Amino acid sequence: MTIQEIGLMVAKFRLRANRGNTWTGEVKGLILVFSSGGVILLLVDRYFGILPPLWNLPVIWVAQKLFEVIIGRIDEKYLKFWQIENEYLSRHTNPWNSELLDKVNKILDKVNER
Repeated sequence: MTIQEIGLMVAKFRLRANRGNTWTGEVKGLILVFSSGGVILLLVDRYFGILPPLWNLPVIWVAQKLFEVIIGRIDEKYLKFWQIENEYLSRHTNPWNSELLDKVNKILDKVNER
């Protein structure tokens, strides 16, 4: 195997692992809410003598997801940080795209000269 083939295998692995991590992140978030929220509820019970209802935990998780969607929508519609990030990634971290953009710009310059 060459270095390029190994690099391609690693790149594919990382891409697929990150995509899978995105999907399992929802389950991890729910587990995190229950574990940390459960500890907080136990602390409230210990120091104040009352145990808040356990249905608060899934409500907190849903509220967190709604907050994330709202922030994503604000970014998509108004802030446009995702476009800046995407442009940076496509122009500066991908040599093939950078080379292609340079060639397209040279072609446009030649067309505009005429």
